[in-house]
Amino acid sequence: RGAHGLDERAAATAEACRMLAETWRESGSVPERVDLLGRSRRVVDLSAEGLRPGEEIGADLQAAFDAAALLFEPLLFLPPSDEGDPYLRSGNLTLAVPGVELCGYGARILATDEQNIGLGLEAGWTGLYGLVLEAPEGAQSHWAETWGETDGADPPQKFSDTDGEDFGTWASHVVLLGARDVILRDLTLLGARRGGVRSFGVDNALIEGACVYRTHSDGIHIVSGSQNVTVRNSTVIESGDDCISVVTYDRDEQPRTVSNVLIEGNLCAGSRTRGLTVIGGEDVTMRGNEVRDTLMAGILLFPAPTHNTYPVRNVLLEGNVLDGTGLRRDRCGNCGDIVVNDPGWMIENVDIRDNTITGRPAGSPVRRGAACLLPDR
Repeated sequence: RGAHGLDERAAATAEACRMLAETWRESGSVPERVDLLGRSRRVVDLSAEGLRPGEEIGADLQAAFDAAALLFEPLLFLPPSDEGDPYLRSGNLTLAVPGVELCGYGARILATDEQNIGLGLEAGWTGLYGLVLEAPEGAQSHWAETWGETDGADPPQKFSDTDGEDFGTWASHVVLLGARDVILRDLTLLGARRGGVRSFGVDNALIEGACVYRTHSDGIHIVSGSQNVTVRNSTVIESGDDCISVVTYDRDEQPRTVSNVLIEGNLCAGSRTRGLTVIGGEDVTMRGNEVRDTLMAGILLFPAPTHNTYPVRNVLLEGNVLDGTGLRRDRCGNCGDIVVNDPGWMIENVDIRDNTITGRPAGSPVRRGAACLLPDR
């Protein structure tokens, strides 16, 4: 299950991108071409296109994305930024040229408009590597501190800073829109009025080594009929909604359900709602994940009638570790460690094996300690 044929490309491209960053640090320049999986790939140094740390880069970066249509599958290289001197960006960006990958190990991009921080990938064979994408302070969720200040009392499940406000798709960091063969490798996503990664109708995507911190909505959201998706070795911390979710809303409007998903080796810590969810989807494996300190369910399988989802079918939950999940099970439904809730003949073929559950008392405050470690600079 999951993505196919992307692991070798992801590893090789990540190595090439790291090499470019190291070469830049040593010499202030990068080679014009690199050999990658037996092919010579052109390298476009974005500093030569006018992109500088401490300055607004949105328009120039979008122009570089668009100009890549005249090249053949280039690597766009964004040089590392110094500590405390990020690139600045206002507005959304869209990469719609097939075969373009953006290298950014050590490059930090700070959004300046909290409602428009999205970087959308709409074309096939695209990728993002090593970037740190940060939302403004006002878009970072601080609900865990609010919980801690109550000393284990009874805070609301949702907090007023987002209730009733829908900031839309582009208030998330990375938005995958119908693309094929997409790789997100070693991204750090800090804060967001919505989510970290949202995957709409994607076919064959690998999300690996990501760290998503303090979003108001889901950390990683796989939705709208996405197929063949792997989320591996990633970390989602203090998400405002589910850490990693598989959902198919409004099935009457969706030609297919989300399917063939592998969620493996991830850490989900401190969710305001749930850790891992399948709320409409099929052929999903959740294996070897650690889920801890969730207010609601650690893992939830629930085809939700209120959202008219597809059924939940063919799900394997294997070798996961749950510690301190369902901390508010004394006051909410669908809370607990592993919750399978069938509203009526909508769940089929669920296999739950070799999971480890260690309990903490309901009402315990969320523990601190998990953190996003920034990629090597």
